[in-house]
Amino acid sequence: MNLRIIGGGIVGLWVATEAVKAGFRPQIVEQFTTGHDLGSSHGDSRIFRSAYWEGLEYVQLARTSLDLWKWLEHVSGEKVIDEVGAYYLGNEAGPLIKGVKAAVKAFNIPAHCFSPLQFHIRGGEKAKIVLEDRACVILANVAINALKQFCLNAGVDLLENSQFEVEDDHNIPTIYCCGPWLADWPEYKETLTSTRVYCHYFSYDTPIKIFNKIIIIEGRDGRMLYGIPTGPDTMKVGWHNYLDIPMAPGVCERSCSREHIEEISKALCSVTGAGLAHKQSHGCYYTNSLDGNYVIDRLAPKKWVIGGLSGHGFKFSPALAKLVIEGLARNMMPEPLRVFSSSRFKKASEDPIRMSNKPEPLYLGDKWKV
Repeated sequence: MNLRIIGGGIVGLWVATEAVKAGFRPQIVEQFTTGHDLGSSHGDSRIFRSAYWEGLEYVQLARTSLDLWKWLEHVSGEKVIDEVGAYYLGNEAGPLIKGVKAAVKAFNIPAHCFSPLQFHIRGGEKAKIVLEDRACVILANVAINALKQFCLNAGVDLLENSQFEVEDDHNIPTIYCCGPWLADWPEYKETLTSTRVYCHYFSYDTPIKIFNKIIIIEGRDGRMLYGIPTGPDTMKVGWHNYLDIPMAPGVCERSCSREHIEEISKALCSVTGAGLAHKQSHGCYYTNSLDGNYVIDRLAPKKWVIGGLSGHGFKFSPALAKLVIEGLARNMMPEPLRVFSSSRFKKASEDPIRMSNKPEPLYLGDKWKV
């Protein structure tokens, strides 16, 4: 072993994978088992977008990540990504549509604009729909299993149901990929929070044109609702960074209040006209930073941290892992990651890369509109 990785979630597995490719002999220390449902990496699907509205800094990371996701498909022989495309819907002057159009223009991403009327969507006069062809669904559990198998085949020392002892050899380079547990670190108690969020599975009774692709919808109160097609006449739906429930990591609470389920159902119905029937709900952890951006730190020459991924870690984990391993090998922080250093929180005048989505006031239920 010449590299220790703490945490065997999606980030830790990708770090180990990129480490092997770079010639390291990594060990993963995972307190549970890979794919467990007590953190942030489990589940059936994740959204992958190329036209990243949150900032152009993320678009290049997305390109690198997509290449690596396709590499994983090739080496594993498993279908890991499903290129279904995505519809973005919102006010043309709002952050979502403006950001998507900026990314499309800057990186020449294939996209098309539509009027909501073409899709029978209930939107205001300035509502627009942008279709991005390259958006994908990542099959999350398949990806976790494929990465785990690659690591085992490559000789990675995977220690499951194991605890890391802080008095272990400090001369061994260590990369911490602790997910929501990172919010308990003294260094990050003021900048990171661990919260539980829920996604909901609904069936719908009539064909809805936009439901055959990923959907991202921005309402007039700023909240964003996402949806992923998960089967015939079924959508997985959730709020982005809303209804965060503070909860210590390692607690698996599978139930969600009926009030929250009905609220998101009515909101989606108010825009699409769909008749929805709730099937099930699942919880997952977000580790949110103060401005909603990543926290990637080089705390010492041999101590690196990847965290605060704010719901966006799964899709970008290949690129983040590749850059951190390159930085470790060169003993320096790679330029694309410097913007994510937690030192930014000490600079009051520095603008965040993307806005924090904490809307006020809220338009609840069928009052939520585009």
